[in-house]
Amino acid sequence: MNIIIIFTMLFIPIFAQAASAESVKKANAYRLIADELLKDCTGADKAIAVVGFSYSDGRDSRDGGVVAERITTELVKIKKLKVVERKEIEKVFSELKFQLSGAINPDSAKEIGKMLGVDLVILGTLTELPDKRLELNARTVGVESGEITSAASSRIEKDWLDQYRKLLEGQNKAVEKSSKDAQAFYEQGTMYADLREYDNAVGSFGIAISINPTHLEAYFGRGGAYCYKDEYDKAIEDYSKVIVIDPKYTEAYINRGIAYKLKGEYDKAIEDYSKAIDIDPKSVAAYRVRGNAYDGKGEYDKAIEDYSKAILIDPQYVAGYVGRGSTYDHKDEYEKAIEDYSKAIAIDPKYSLTYIGRGSAYRAKGEYDKAIEDYSKAIAIDPKHASAYIDRGIAYARKGGYDKAIEDYSKAIAIEPKEWFMYSFRGTAYGFKGEYDKAIEDHSKAIAIDPKLAEEYFNRGKAYHAKGAYDNAIEDYSKAIAINPKFTLIYALRGEAYSEKGKHDNAIEDYSKAIEIDPKNAITYYNRGINYVYKREYDKAIEDYSKVIEIDPNDVNTYRNRGVAYILNGEYDKAIEDFSEAIDFDPKDAKAYGGRGEAYRKKGEFEKAAADEEKSKSLSQE
Repeated sequence: MNIIIIFTMLFIPIFAQAASAESVKKANAYRLIADELLKDCTGADKAIAVVGFSYSDGRDSRDGGVVAERITTELVKIKKLKVVERKEIEKVFSELKFQLSGAINPDSAKEIGKMLGVDLVILGTLTELPDKRLELNARTVGVESGEITSAASSRIEKDWLDQYRKLLEGQNKAVEKSSKDAQAFYEQGTMYADLREYDNAVGSFGIAISINPTHLEAYFGRGGAYCYKDEYDKAIEDYSKVIVIDPKYTEAYINRGIAYKLKGEYDKAIEDYSKAIDIDPKSVAAYRVRGNAYDGKGEYDKAIEDYSKAILIDPQYVAGYVGRGSTYDHKDEYEKAIEDYSKAIAIDPKYSLTYIGRGSAYRAKGEYDKAIEDYSKAIAIDPKHASAYIDRGIAYARKGGYDKAIEDYSKAIAIEPKEWFMYSFRGTAYGFKGEYDKAIEDHSKAIAIDPKLAEEYFNRGKAYHAKGAYDNAIEDYSKAIAINPKFTLIYALRGEAYSEKGKHDNAIEDYSKAIEIDPKNAITYYNRGINYVYKREYDKAIEDYSKVIEIDPNDVNTYRNRGVAYILNGEYDKAIEDFSEAIDFDPKDAKAYGGRGEAYRKKGEFEKAAADEEKSKSLSQE
């Protein structure tokens, strides 16, 4: 592992020189992180060391060294504490046989801190994001107590990738000179992975493995690259080989579990996470991912139990509160969700995802203004967070603020123009505004991105339907049905479109299919009943209206409609009974009086008919 340490030492000075042109632009983000990490630190005689940052998936990378160097630079500028230089930290890592790019937990951080003679250490995790960005989660830990004194998070630009390319050129030359050096190919693979060139990374790791079939890190690195390529079976195979070589490799179980989860194999994922916990009972990450898997299975109580264990181990573990809050949200226990998100915010007020989570809980409660406020805070922290704009847009739409919703959806699209659901949301908002052509345009864009989206043909069909373009609507509904034959509502709406065109047999056929899928949908029986009336099949219409009343005995409209069907069928007493029932529900129902009056007149009871007709007339004029 010494090669990795030496390489990182070489890398940092090169980067520091090359970054000077961008330093003014980028420094503020790191200064804010440094300020946040030192906010509760006092005492000029105290010393602090930035021990490093590792990827949450455990992969090898030099990104952590870059971030650590930049934060160290800002700490020195602040002049609040004595700051240990990176080269001193590297010496300790070498003595302890740690990788600068590897995972560092609070226990090992304490050990490093004691060897360095410091009072505080800074460590944390990195998470890969789109658009050459990282999410950084950092913590300050007291060396003696092991307690977290402060935390900070931020989304930062990976503006050092050009330097990686220069280093890669040198590494490629090293590989050419030493074609049987497994470690050299492994190093090449990690560089390709850092550059997100995963095909190349897989190739380099593969050569390293062919040279040294027991190169544990190469299997682990290739497994990670396969995961990023969505080739989960291959990733699982590689992580399994890591476990054969080292059955105590916690991160291999965790990563294999993640691959299983991404395949939807939750039980296998949980089994792997449990093995990781057996090896390291203090692994908050293992409890968190197992909790996430239980949540995915719908076993919410077990998920909450795992998140709670993670929080018990580390009371400042933001991801634990966020995970538990999310599960409470899924259980519809919104107050508890809000409480957990608020705790996470109190620990780290700069973590945008926490505001998004709490905003979603407020939105579910119908507290749209509070939701919008939280989403706005998330956007202020990270203006490039597309999902925050989407969520805020949904909250605006729920309030009827479609223009503001469209504005937010458009901002999200500008950030991530290849996400179909963003166009879908905006198209739906245009539909609510009655701007059906714009709605059709957006749903068409969503379909162009993914032509297998039944929901989008359905949504575009609804826009055509609302325009009165019934043939286009029927065509889209039919495409949606071809993709998802069990989508009840599509049959119902296609039936409605056929009905509008006067094709009552087609309409009845579609409503019947909808009923077959969902026999308890009252509206479908109601609409089929209307079409039977158009066909003068009154007995069938009455049967459908009766089914609606069986499902919903308080549906006044259906009593009236069944009353009309009884009149048309010559069953006047039953018609009078239905209209009277409607009048009992609503004594000011003019239509019910008018219908009953007509039934009385058909029976020849003219005085009662005249009285009901007069009542209907007077109510209609109110």
